[in-house]
Amino acid sequence: NVDNQYYGLLQEVGYGANTFGVGIQKIHGESDFPMLDGGVPVLSYIHWTGIFNKANELAYHFTFNHDASWLVPGLNVLVRYVD
Repeated sequence: NVDNQYYGLLQEVGYGANTFGVGIQKIHGESDFPMLDGGVPVLSYIHWTGIFNKANELAYHFTFNHDASWLVPGLNVLVRYVD
């Protein structure tokens, strides 16, 4: 039996070469959120790791992205924290 709902929101704001993001994801229900083949992420999923899909789980998401093309053309640095 699969009995759950997924809610997620992710907002990003850019300033110059930097982008800051904050998000929240909530799984409601009595079962884990189903994934294809047990680990393939859902396209609308905020946390693509595949481990944040447990029943009644609440996860927070923080990101920092820096466009470092001044150092190497096309280089972007991304730091992500999920709890």
